[in-house]
Amino acid sequence: HGRPFCFLMFLFGFPVLSVPPKDGRAEGQMAEMHLQMQEMHNWYCKESGLGKEDSMLCKSWYATHSAREKAKLGNQPLPKPPKEDRPPRSEIDELHNGWCALEGKSSTAPCRMWSSRGKKKSEL
Repeated sequence: HGRPFCFLMFLFGFPVLSVPPKDGRAEGQMAEMHLQMQEMHNWYCKESGLGKEDSMLCKSWYATHSAREKAKLGNQPLPKPPKEDRPPRSEIDELHNGWCALEGKSSTAPCRMWSSRGKKKSEL
């Protein structure tokens, strides 16, 4: 369990931290989250055969590449795209539902956070 990252706020629909966690989480865990998010988006946008290269989600993801690289180097949360560049919820749902259904992916941080989003809303 952990706190979601800034970039993921629009993906999950619940409040997230805008600063790195202070709960003792190791730097490696943030690096792992960055890597898993990159893998998930590469699959959806380039490898899945879904033809999503030109989707708003993929365009937004790759447009913020340099900002994500800076975040990784500084062990910072993932940046979120500008409001006008945020993809529709249907694309975000399709990305997570498809990726998290693949064998061995449900235990990754993006999928754990995705599956907990309903629980977070009901706790508010």
